[in-house]
Amino acid sequence: TVSNAVSGLSVTDGSAISLVKDPSGVVVGVVQAGAFSGKAAFAISIDASTGVVTVEQYLSLQHPNQATAANGFNSYDEGVPLAAGSLGVTVARTDSDGDTTTSAAADISGQIRFEDDGPTTNNDTDTVLSGQLTASGNVLTGAGTENASAPDSAGADGGLVVVGLASNGNPVSIDTDATGGFDVTGSNGTLHVDANGA
Repeated sequence: TVSNAVSGLSVTDGSAISLVKDPSGVVVGVVQAGAFSGKAAFAISIDASTGVVTVEQYLSLQHPNQATAANGFNSYDEGVPLAAGSLGVTVARTDSDGDTTTSAAADISGQIRFEDDGPTTNNDTDTVLSGQLTASGNVLTGAGTENASAPDSAGADGGLVVVGLASNGNPVSIDTDATGGFDVTGSNGTLHVDANGA
């Protein structure tokens, strides 16, 4: 039962999602504005005979905290629930002679949560042999590196790109300007990485 159409959730462009119960009893989170206006962001259904709840997510949802250097990049995996009082369930009971009673709606909004699926990154290494001047590879896919079997993952939100490059050598070298790729210089040479990881 939709107790309050305001879900408290939005898609990643900030457009609000409202709860709508369709004729089959499925509760659909419908985007109210923006590029996905009128589209289903998610659907929630309950099997009347078993009570099993099924949640299907179709669009990425906005999570309140972005993983940044300021929070140690540890805000990448958080859940957001439906707004309190937005979704309820009732239980109907029928006895052997056909008498039926239905319970008041119980709020289950807090039990429906959407987890943020943050990216996964892996350390990449490559070796430059004596007399060899360059090494090449891709820090996102691992291709051409000694870690080719451990590619990085964007998670369900997508959009995995390199946004900056830094060395912790002496002196520290940082490049966050994507124009022409990123370059840092250390005591053993220059490292160049494009936004696509190559």
